[in-house]
Amino acid sequence: DDDDGGDGASSPPSSSGSTSSSPETIALADTIRATDGMSPEPFLDMIAGMRSDLPAVVPSSERPSDAGGDDDAAAPPPFPPRTFADWPSLREYCYDVAGTVGLMTLPVMGVAEGYGLDDAIPPGVELGIALQLVNVLRDVGEDAKRGRLYLPLDAVHAAGLTAEEILSGAVVNAVDGSVDARYATLIEGEIQRAEAHFARARVGIKMLPPAARLPVTAAGEIYGALLNKVRANGYDNITRRAYTTTGEKLRALPGLAARAWFGSRA
Repeated sequence: DDDDGGDGASSPPSSSGSTSSSPETIALADTIRATDGMSPEPFLDMIAGMRSDLPAVVPSSERPSDAGGDDDAAAPPPFPPRTFADWPSLREYCYDVAGTVGLMTLPVMGVAEGYGLDDAIPPGVELGIALQLVNVLRDVGEDAKRGRLYLPLDAVHAAGLTAEEILSGAVVNAVDGSVDARYATLIEGEIQRAEAHFARARVGIKMLPPAARLPVTAAGEIYGALLNKVRANGYDNITRRAYTTTGEKLRALPGLAARAWFGSRA
């Protein structure tokens, strides 16, 4: 409530509608005011997306009684699974936590001559959504351990599966490591969804200034390569985590540099 004696400039509102006087948010407010095309909304949307990941804790009175048992491993977590009913709800989340990055960075990077921010923003958002979908498809097993399932439930059910089968790891045979064919089909469909977002993002590379084209191209293509790693792992993203080696990344750079420069001139 104290007057900070400043110049009267206010900080951006928090996601709860209040303002903050922390040095970080004051610096952010100054940056937003000084940068053409930048606004607080993407930052607030990202915070909202991250807050949505916080578990809604189930009151102790509503939790099953352990009846004095000692098996802590069998005790359910004190919160319901984090799930998404359908693609629109997952897309909104992907936009909040990753698509917003394009809205934050494009005003800083700028755009190539002949383009405006309004031209470059849609592909930038598409890239963020695509990258987040890679996270989703790489980390199903890790997320399941935290009670989270980021695959759209309508697609899960259309494949003939339940959220419980995926969260429990039952879609991977514990004896021979084989993957349930229904689950493989589900993951392939989501991989193709991510690839479509990457394709829509690529049209924006030519809209970037030359200095920004290689890092953005490399980020998208190297991270997007994880989708084929999931395929190579037989769609097992429950017990295996897809990754690219440092050597693979370095070997990819010359070709990506050529694509970023010559391909973007088309």
